[in-house]
Amino acid sequence: MALAKDKKLKIKDILKKVFSKQDNAVFHLIKSSKKEFTHQYQILIKTRKTISPEKIKVAQNLIRSEFVGESWDLRRWSDIIGKIIPKSKVYKIPFFDSRNIEEISPWRLCPIGEHWVVRHTKDLKSGKVTDHDGHCRLNPKGKDLLKTEEMRRISELEIFKKVKIKASENDLGFDNDNKYNELINGWCEYWNQTLKPPIPLHPNYVKALIATESGFNESPPVYSKNHKASGLMQIMPKTVGYLNMTSKDIKDHYIDMTLEDAKDPNIAIAAAIRWLFRKHRLVSGKRKNSTWMDSLEEYKGIINQKGKVPKDIRFKFNKYFNILEDKKK
Repeated sequence: MALAKDKKLKIKDILKKVFSKQDNAVFHLIKSSKKEFTHQYQILIKTRKTISPEKIKVAQNLIRSEFVGESWDLRRWSDIIGKIIPKSKVYKIPFFDSRNIEEISPWRLCPIGEHWVVRHTKDLKSGKVTDHDGHCRLNPKGKDLLKTEEMRRISELEIFKKVKIKASENDLGFDNDNKYNELINGWCEYWNQTLKPPIPLHPNYVKALIATESGFNESPPVYSKNHKASGLMQIMPKTVGYLNMTSKDIKDHYIDMTLEDAKDPNIAIAAAIRWLFRKHRLVSGKRKNSTWMDSLEEYKGIINQKGKVPKDIRFKFNKYFNILEDKKK
C-alpha cells in the first residue's frame, strides 16, 4: 500500500518542526523492490552533519504518536544500509529535504540560507547609479550569508531601531561618542538573537571598543605606512577574509564585504561584532566561565599578555567601559 498523501504531509510537517535548514538532512522512504509500492515504515536520513540522537528520537516519537499502531523508525542511512540491510536490497524514495525549509527571520529580507542581491545600473550621461531588481538568491551550501546591501537595509528596519537593551549615553569625551548608538544597539541585538550566546553581549562593550579603536572617528589618523586597518572599527584585511565564505575560520553566518566597505560605520560595526562573537567562542572553548571582557582582550590580541602595551590597552578600555556603566574610574 502506497503512503497516503495526507499522511505524507503530516510526517513532513513533523520533520519541519524538529529539523532545520542548517541540518542539511535528506530523508528517504525505503521499499524492498522496484516493483513493490509498499514502504517499510522506515525513514532514513542522509546528512554530512552531526545530528544528535535525541533530535532523531524526538521526531520518531512524534511520528509514532501521530500514527498509533504503526512502527515507524527514523534512522541514519549509515547505521542501516550496508550494516543491517544490504545496499543492493534497498530502493529509496526521496521524501523530504530540510535544505528546502524556509526559515524566516524578522531581521532579514530573505529566508535563512538565501541572500539579497541587487543589480546596479549606471547612467552614462548623469553618472547616477540606480539599484533595481532586488531579489533573494540561494547561498552556496545553504549557509547563512550577509551581504552589504542587505546589511544596510536591515539597519533601516523598525525592529533594528527599537531594541530594548541600549548603550549608555554617558559622555566619553569624544565629539561623536553617541552618533553610532543606534547601529551599536541594533547589531548587538541582531547577533545576540542570531548566535544566542549564554550571556548576551551588551552594547556598552562595543561602544568602549570603538572608543579604543578609533575614538568614534570614521577616518582615524594613519601614523604608519604599514597601517592597513580601515574605518571606525579599524578592521584589518585578514579579518575581512576570515568573515568571508571562503574562510575556514568560521563555519556559518558569514559576511561578504571588502576593506573599502569597512569605511561604512554600519558595515564596520556589524562585521566587528560578528568577529567579536567568533573570539567569544574561541575563548569559551579554552577558558571555563569566560566573560565578554576576556573575549574583548582576545579581539584586541592581548589576552594573557603582560607588559606596558597590553596594560595601557586594558586601562583605556576599562576607563571608557566604567564611564558607560557609571562606575568609578
